[in-house]
Amino acid sequence: MPNPVYAVSNDYGGIFNLSVSKKFGKRVNLQIQESLWINENFSDYERNMPSACITVSLWKEYLKANARYCYLNQKNLKNEIKNRHRYQIGLLTGYKWEHFSASLNSRFESTYTHHVNIPNNRWRNLVTFNYTISPKCRWKPVIDIEFFNFLNNPKGNGLERIWYEAGVEFSIDKKNAVEFKLREEQMIKSSPKQANMFLNFSYKIKL
Repeated sequence: MPNPVYAVSNDYGGIFNLSVSKKFGKRVNLQIQESLWINENFSDYERNMPSACITVSLWKEYLKANARYCYLNQKNLKNEIKNRHRYQIGLLTGYKWEHFSASLNSRFESTYTHHVNIPNNRWRNLVTFNYTISPKCRWKPVIDIEFFNFLNNPKGNGLERIWYEAGVEFSIDKKNAVEFKLREEQMIKSSPKQANMFLNFSYKIKL
Protein backbone atom coordinates (compact mmCIF):
# COMPACT_ATOMS: atom_id res chain seq x y z
CA MET A 1 0.00 0.00 0.00
CA PRO A 2 1.50 3.40 -0.91
CA ASN A 3 2.28 5.84 1.88
CA PRO A 4 -0.25 8.68 2.32
CA VAL A 5 0.88 12.11 1.22
CA TYR A 6 0.58 14.90 3.78
CA ALA A 7 0.42 18.56 2.74
CA VAL A 8 3.04 20.72 4.37
CA SER A 9 2.68 24.50 4.63
CA ASN A 10 5.83 26.65 4.87
CA ASP A 11 6.27 30.17 6.21
CA TYR A 12 9.25 32.49 6.63
CA GLY A 13 9.95 35.54 8.74
CA GLY A 14 12.35 37.46 10.94
CA ILE A 15 12.72 38.06 14.68
CA PHE A 16 14.55 41.05 16.18
CA ASN A 17 15.34 41.18 19.90
CA LEU A 18 16.81 43.89 22.12
CA SER A 19 17.51 42.88 25.72
CA VAL A 20 18.96 44.72 28.72
CA SER A 21 19.96 42.77 31.84
CA LYS A 22 21.23 43.78 35.26
CA LYS A 23 22.62 41.56 38.01
CA PHE A 24 21.84 42.43 41.62
CA GLY A 25 24.28 40.81 44.02
CA LYS A 26 25.26 37.23 43.33
CA ARG A 27 21.79 35.68 43.07
CA VAL A 28 19.31 37.94 41.25
CA ASN A 29 19.24 38.92 37.58
CA LEU A 30 16.64 41.15 35.92
CA GLN A 31 16.12 41.25 32.14
CA ILE A 32 13.89 43.49 30.02
CA GLN A 33 13.44 42.56 26.36
CA GLU A 34 11.65 43.86 23.28
CA SER A 35 10.88 41.35 20.52
CA LEU A 36 9.50 42.15 17.09
CA TRP A 37 8.39 39.35 14.74
CA ILE A 38 8.17 40.23 11.02
CA ASN A 39 6.05 38.36 8.46
CA GLU A 40 7.37 36.40 5.49
CA ASN A 41 7.60 39.28 3.01
CA PHE A 42 8.92 41.70 5.67
CA SER A 43 6.06 44.10 4.97
CA ASP A 44 4.44 44.16 8.43
CA TYR A 45 4.90 42.91 11.97
CA GLU A 46 3.33 39.66 13.15
CA ARG A 47 4.05 40.15 16.84
CA ASN A 48 5.24 42.93 19.13
CA MET A 49 6.26 41.42 22.46
CA PRO A 50 7.88 43.38 25.32
CA SER A 51 8.75 41.22 28.34
CA ALA A 52 10.42 41.25 31.76
CA CYS A 53 12.13 38.30 33.46
CA ILE A 54 13.61 37.81 36.92
CA THR A 55 15.99 34.93 37.66
CA VAL A 56 17.06 33.90 41.16
CA SER A 57 19.96 31.53 41.85
CA LEU A 58 18.92 28.79 44.28
CA TRP A 59 22.11 26.73 44.24
CA LYS A 60 25.18 28.42 42.76
CA GLU A 61 25.04 28.11 38.93
CA TYR A 62 23.39 24.68 39.00
CA LEU A 63 19.77 25.57 39.82
CA LYS A 64 17.82 28.79 39.21
CA ALA A 65 14.17 29.84 39.42
CA ASN A 66 12.73 32.26 36.86
CA ALA A 67 9.49 34.14 36.25
CA ARG A 68 8.58 36.08 33.10
CA TYR A 69 5.75 38.35 31.97
CA CYS A 70 5.12 39.10 28.26
CA TYR A 71 2.64 41.42 26.60
CA LEU A 72 1.73 40.30 23.07
CA ASN A 73 0.26 42.56 20.41
CA GLN A 74 -0.27 40.02 17.63
CA LYS A 75 -1.74 39.92 14.12
CA ASN A 76 -3.25 36.79 12.55
CA LEU A 77 -3.50 35.87 8.87
CA LYS A 78 -6.70 37.94 8.55
CA ASN A 79 -4.81 41.01 9.83
CA GLU A 80 -6.87 40.96 13.03
CA ILE A 81 -5.07 42.25 16.12
CA LYS A 82 -5.14 40.21 19.34
CA ASN A 83 -3.83 41.40 22.69
CA ARG A 84 -2.47 38.77 25.06
CA HIS A 85 -0.80 38.51 28.46
CA ARG A 86 1.66 35.67 29.01
CA TYR A 87 3.04 34.41 32.32
CA GLN A 88 5.84 31.89 32.81
CA ILE A 89 7.38 30.31 35.89
CA GLY A 90 10.03 27.62 35.90
CA LEU A 91 13.37 26.16 36.90
CA LEU A 92 16.69 26.25 35.05
CA THR A 93 19.46 23.75 35.62
CA GLY A 94 22.79 23.37 33.87
CA TYR A 95 26.45 22.49 34.04
CA LYS A 96 29.65 23.95 32.58
CA TRP A 97 32.78 22.13 31.46
CA GLU A 98 36.00 23.71 30.16
CA HIS A 99 34.68 24.49 26.66
CA PHE A 100 31.11 23.18 26.73
CA SER A 101 27.94 23.95 28.69
CA ALA A 102 24.43 22.51 28.68
CA SER A 103 21.23 23.69 30.35
CA LEU A 104 17.54 22.85 30.66
CA ASN A 105 14.91 25.56 31.23
CA SER A 106 11.60 23.90 32.15
CA ARG A 107 8.64 26.21 32.72
CA PHE A 108 4.86 26.43 32.92
CA GLU A 109 3.28 29.01 30.61
CA SER A 110 -0.21 30.51 30.67
CA THR A 111 -1.42 32.92 27.96
CA TYR A 112 -4.56 35.01 28.37
CA THR A 113 -6.25 36.55 25.30
CA HIS A 114 -8.60 39.52 25.63
CA HIS A 115 -12.27 38.45 25.39
CA VAL A 116 -11.33 34.75 25.73
CA ASN A 117 -12.28 33.14 29.04
CA ILE A 118 -9.98 30.10 28.98
CA PRO A 119 -6.19 30.64 28.96
CA ASN A 120 -3.83 28.64 26.76
CA ASN A 121 -1.56 26.61 29.04
CA ARG A 122 1.67 24.94 27.96
CA TRP A 123 4.67 23.17 29.43
CA ARG A 124 7.86 24.35 27.65
CA ASN A 125 11.27 22.69 27.87
CA LEU A 126 14.29 24.47 26.36
CA VAL A 127 17.58 22.57 26.00
CA THR A 128 20.61 24.77 25.21
CA PHE A 129 24.16 23.79 24.24
CA ASN A 130 27.01 26.35 24.15
CA TYR A 131 30.61 25.90 23.06
CA THR A 132 33.48 28.19 24.09
CA ILE A 133 36.21 28.00 21.47
CA SER A 134 38.82 29.65 23.73
CA PRO A 135 38.78 32.20 26.59
CA LYS A 136 39.91 34.96 24.21
CA CYS A 137 37.59 34.05 21.33
CA ARG A 138 34.59 36.36 20.97
CA TRP A 139 32.52 33.83 19.02
CA LYS A 140 30.37 31.29 20.88
CA PRO A 141 28.32 28.73 18.88
CA VAL A 142 24.92 27.84 20.36
CA ILE A 143 22.26 25.19 19.66
CA ASP A 144 18.72 25.27 21.14
CA ILE A 145 15.91 22.73 21.07
CA GLU A 146 12.56 23.65 22.65
CA PHE A 147 9.51 21.41 23.11
CA PHE A 148 5.98 22.82 23.56
CA ASN A 149 3.35 20.62 25.21
CA PHE A 150 -0.38 21.42 25.41
CA LEU A 151 -1.86 21.22 28.90
CA ASN A 152 -5.50 22.24 28.39
CA ASN A 153 -6.22 21.90 24.67
CA PRO A 154 -9.87 20.83 24.06
CA LYS A 155 -8.67 18.82 21.04
CA GLY A 156 -6.19 16.86 23.14
CA ASN A 157 -2.95 17.50 25.00
CA GLY A 158 0.53 16.39 23.99
CA LEU A 159 3.42 17.75 21.95
CA GLU A 160 2.32 20.85 20.01
CA ARG A 161 5.53 22.11 18.31
CA ILE A 162 9.34 21.95 18.36
CA TRP A 163 11.83 24.76 17.81
CA TYR A 164 15.29 23.97 16.46
CA GLU A 165 17.82 26.81 16.59
CA ALA A 166 21.47 27.08 15.61
CA GLY A 167 23.60 30.20 15.64
CA VAL A 168 26.48 32.10 17.13
CA GLU A 169 26.96 34.87 19.70
CA PHE A 170 29.63 37.54 19.20
CA SER A 171 30.87 39.54 22.21
CA ILE A 172 31.58 43.15 21.25
CA ASP A 173 32.91 43.86 24.74
CA LYS A 174 32.10 42.82 28.31
CA LYS A 175 28.70 44.56 28.24
CA ASN A 176 27.52 44.24 24.62
CA ALA A 177 26.92 41.22 22.41
CA VAL A 178 25.04 40.30 19.23
CA GLU A 179 23.55 36.94 18.35
CA PHE A 180 22.53 35.44 15.01
CA LYS A 181 20.30 32.36 14.86
CA LEU A 182 18.34 30.35 12.33
CA ARG A 183 15.13 28.84 13.74
CA GLU A 184 13.19 25.94 12.24
CA GLU A 185 9.71 25.53 13.72
CA GLN A 186 7.96 22.20 13.33
CA MET A 187 4.22 22.32 14.02
CA ILE A 188 3.08 18.92 15.28
CA LYS A 189 -0.63 19.46 15.89
CA SER A 190 -1.45 21.73 12.92
CA SER A 191 -3.35 20.53 9.89
CA PRO A 192 -1.97 20.72 7.26
CA LYS A 193 1.49 20.09 8.68
CA GLN A 194 3.52 23.27 8.91
CA ALA A 195 7.26 24.02 9.01
CA ASN A 196 8.33 27.63 9.57
CA MET A 197 11.76 29.23 9.31
CA PHE A 198 12.90 32.44 11.04
CA LEU A 199 16.06 34.54 10.90
CA ASN A 200 16.76 35.74 14.44
CA PHE A 201 18.94 38.75 15.35
CA SER A 202 19.49 39.81 18.98
CA TYR A 203 21.37 42.65 20.60
CA LYS A 204 22.22 42.07 24.28
CA ILE A 205 23.28 44.68 26.83
CA LYS A 206 24.55 43.95 30.34
CA LEU A 207 24.46 46.85 32.78
